[in-house]
Amino acid sequence: MAQAEPWRGPERPVVTHRVEISARTILTVATCAGAVWLLNALTPILVVIVVALMLVGTLHPAVGWMARRGVERRLAIAVVFLACGAVVAATALITVPALLDQLASTVQQLPHLQQRLAQTLEPACPTPRRWRRSPV
Repeated sequence: MAQAEPWRGPERPVVTHRVEISARTILTVATCAGAVWLLNALTPILVVIVVALMLVGTLHPAVGWMARRGVERRLAIAVVFLACGAVVAATALITVPALLDQLASTVQQLPHLQQRLAQTLEPACPTPRRWRRSPV
């Protein structure tokens, strides 16, 4: 007697799902991608414009005050920029020597700092015996 095939239940119809993307969606995605690319390409120019606008907004009151006092606007702008440059130079003259002293001190202490760091990290990750230096 021939064996009967096992019962599989009712046959389910094959369902096919189609994904359709409209032209509007494609255009929106392409526009967004183009905008991101354009923003990336124009970033250096936009940074310069933003910095220039910040300078104008910051320095305009001083230039306007000098212009109201009878100083020609070009000269007022030059004086304000020279004053700002002098402030930056003075700040650099005050901070750079201290920074260099600290840097030299840190460079001199590097061997001690390295040894202290190694001692601190030793319990967390012990060095295998084969990597340790043998006493001479």
